[in-house]
Amino acid sequence: MLKANIEVKSIHYLFTFFFLGVFSYFYWYGTYVLFFQENQSLFIFSYNHLYEFISKPGGLLVFIADFLTQFYTFPLIGSLIIAVIITLTGYTFYNIARLINPNSPLLFLFAFLPSGILLLMQTHYYHLMEYNLGFLLVLLFFMLSVSSKKNSFPISVLILFPVFYYIAGAFSIVYFGLYLIYFLLFQKVKFKYLFVILLLGIVVTTYFLFKNVLFLVPSDHLLKYPLSFMNDNKHKLLLIIYIGLLALFPVLLKFKGLSNLIKKKQLFYPASALPVFLLIMVGLSKLYNPQTDRVLQIEKLIVQERWQEAITFQEKFPAENLIGQYFYNVALAETGQLTNRLFYGRQDFKANSLILPWNKEYLNWGVHFFYTVGLVNEAHRWAYEEMVVYGKRPVNMKMLVKTNLINGNYKRAEIFISELKKTIYYSRWAKEYEKLVVDTALIPSHPEIGSKREILPQTKFVIEVSSPQNNLPLLFNGNPTNKKAGEYLMAWLLLTKDVESLIKNLSILKEMEYEKIPRHLEEAIIAYYNSTQQFPDLYGYKISDETNNRFKQYASVYNTYKNNPALLKSKLEEDFGNTFWFYFHFK
Repeated sequence: MLKANIEVKSIHYLFTFFFLGVFSYFYWYGTYVLFFQENQSLFIFSYNHLYEFISKPGGLLVFIADFLTQFYTFPLIGSLIIAVIITLTGYTFYNIARLINPNSPLLFLFAFLPSGILLLMQTHYYHLMEYNLGFLLVLLFFMLSVSSKKNSFPISVLILFPVFYYIAGAFSIVYFGLYLIYFLLFQKVKFKYLFVILLLGIVVTTYFLFKNVLFLVPSDHLLKYPLSFMNDNKHKLLLIIYIGLLALFPVLLKFKGLSNLIKKKQLFYPASALPVFLLIMVGLSKLYNPQTDRVLQIEKLIVQERWQEAITFQEKFPAENLIGQYFYNVALAETGQLTNRLFYGRQDFKANSLILPWNKEYLNWGVHFFYTVGLVNEAHRWAYEEMVVYGKRPVNMKMLVKTNLINGNYKRAEIFISELKKTIYYSRWAKEYEKLVVDTALIPSHPEIGSKREILPQTKFVIEVSSPQNNLPLLFNGNPTNKKAGEYLMAWLLLTKDVESLIKNLSILKEMEYEKIPRHLEEAIIAYYNSTQQFPDLYGYKISDETNNRFKQYASVYNTYKNNPALLKSKLEEDFGNTFWFYFHFK
């Protein structure tokens, strides 16, 4: 009895420890997962939004998951939700194991091994809450099924299965496999195989009724939604292991070999959970991806329009990913630093990190460039296409509000504002922008909408989709006050190393009303002079003494180590890695 009491207390201590560990991981390390998932959907409090989900099997599960996910906006609450759901899944496993074999020494192992695997899957930013809720529902329904009177005909399973199929969608198939294995191996009832036939008949009948009568959804939806394998081998492997463990753990509980081994070694049963904890810690360290973290952290700062923080973050924790460097350049452009600070951050993708191509892969992010340079119609198109392809999301809905306000389409802006007003987190934002619809006279003085109107193209031209950089000179020539378009044009020439074209375009410096030539343009001018011995027309500007002296130092180091390329690069990168000269020679 004493040993049993100690073990009961131990399980509660271990679950408390597990809960705190999950919470701590997502609060301090996994906040990028919270940000990404919160931005994948927009939870709107309306019947129309609800109907989109309740009109198909599995939709209600996703609806509840989206309801919880909206609170990921607050890392404290988001981390708490994930910790509760994953810990509750483990606790349900433990209680099912006790129902099946209360004396098994494997109880502690099955309390934490499945929930540990679920935790490892949750570290992937596309592992959405519906996965966790789906498996939790499977376990709860299974626990309800096995807690009924033993060796009796489980009528409740036959009655409730269609309801469960409607709520959980494809997760019901996992339940069917789990319960079928359990029933065949452990239940001793009359007419056992008749029940199996009846249950199979209920499953098949439910499938065809949902497909052809009640919901008219395709087979693929009924068999996969919302449980599907994502295109990630590690997550796919963990999911297969988890489902396999879920289906077979009743059998393993009855397997005497492992149980006898623990008894033979006279292990204290709670100690069997310790190797699981160690495996979880190793798995978390292996699955944590700092580059993904960095990209999503800088995206978060961009979405929140915290431009300078985004610049500082990228320079301190550089993302090697194309999207991270693209966001860095957007932040530079929004703060007027694109030609002054371009090479302070990594530029591994040349001009590709300035403008993302038009395709589905970049549909989430490409809008930011067009909005920044004032090509508002194109920004509107990207945002609308993203909404059509992926559904209503916070970023595309907010962008559609802004682009319609800038273009004077106030009734359309009001449509998107009304949707955002029905949310928890974005309601206040929507009400602020609603003031611009109610009183359009406020728009010219608005710090964002008013300034975007000022840089709109003043002449009509056909937008080039396949070569979007060709729109930059058209944008600038159509409205010389559009300084951002001019800076993007110069940045494009810098990153493509087209120094001759850059020299030919120096006349725009006057139109952009620079007080002095930006740093990287000075470096390109000196590089041009050093190569051609011809000094271009600077239209009244002059090269700063600081840049001249810096080039002399660069040239000195270059000449000293030019016969040793490897050493040359390291020596120059140390002091001149943030210059156009280094980029020109070594990137």
